Order: sequence, then structure tokens, then C-alpha cells
Amino acid sequence: MLLVINFIQLTFAYVRFPNKPRNMHIAVVAGPLAFSFVALFWDGAAAVHSKHPAAHIAANVFVWTWAVYGLFYLIVFKDWAIGFALAALTAGKFYAFFFYAMILVRRLLTF
Repeated sequence: MLLVINFIQLTFAYVRFPNKPRNMHIAVVAGPLAFSFVALFWDGAAAVHSKHPAAHIAANVFVWTWAVYGLFYLIVFKDWAIGFALAALTAGKFYAFFFYAMILVRRLLTF
């Protein structure tokens, strides 16, 4: 619940103060807003904790909303800062998934 409230507050702060200096904008609004957006999915996945194929398909669809969310802020507000923040978080997710998949492939090949 607190994460949702934080996300709403950061969204209002983003809309209210769009013309602040870039270094302050990235550190105070864009970075935390991107992280709270990703954390909403993270907590949602932890709450559902499902191994059903439908949950995996839904998760793969919802991961693409990160790109849509970043494109929305890029097109509407012409702000690249939140796009870079989301790109960094997406790269972290990619590396985590890549190393997880490599461990699975190594386990398959050992038998």
C-alpha cells in the first residue's frame, strides 16, 4: 500500500515540477519514479507467487509495459531521464535473467 502511495506522490511531483535542473530532476523525481514503477511489478510478482503458465505469460506481457511507460514520458514530457532510469533497471533484470538461464542450461547439460 505504501508503495502505491509513493508511486502516486512521485507521479504528481513529476507532473508538477517538470522544469527543474536536470541533476535535481534525475535524483529527486525520475530515478525514484522509475524504481517505484518497477517495484510495483516486483511486489506484485511476490504477492502472486504462481508457477502456472498463465502467470508466466502475464509476466512477460507486463514486462513490456516498462517500455511503454518510458515512451509515454519521452513523448508527452520530452524527458529522457526516466527513460535512462528504466533502461538501467531493465538491464539489471536482463542480466539477472541471463545468469539464471545460464545456470539452468548448465544443469540440463550435466545430466
